Amino acid sequence: MSSRAGPHQEDEDHGKQQWNSADHRASSNILEIDGDFDLFGDGTLRLLKTPGHTPGHQVLIVNLPSRGRVCLAADTGHVRDGFEDMIPMPGDWSANAISMTRMQMKQLERSGIPLFLCQ
Repeated sequence: MSSRAGPHQEDEDHGKQQWNSADHRASSNILEIDGDFDLFGDGTLRLLKTPGHTPGHQVLIVNLPSRGRVCLAADTGHVRDGFEDMIPMPGDWSANAISMTRMQMKQLERSGIPLFLCQ
């Protein structure tokens, strides 16, 4: 077996990289975040806790020099109509929590921060 310098190892039979999660945990600095968090302390990248789709769901607010703040809202809504009408998505962890999160996201949007929804 070849030596490896990180979480990947080469599959000797196929020459492909394979993920080794035990190596990854041992070689990585992991920061668990529960709540809102400013990644660099300067407002350029802020994570907001937005439970509902999953218990630990987060959105990212990016402060772009040429555009200002935008919110990458990910799974707070997959399509705009369902988001606007507060319709829970299949597989949402909590309909109640996603409704609260969507109200929070709508407030962000009313304050001038555009939301980008996606799956």
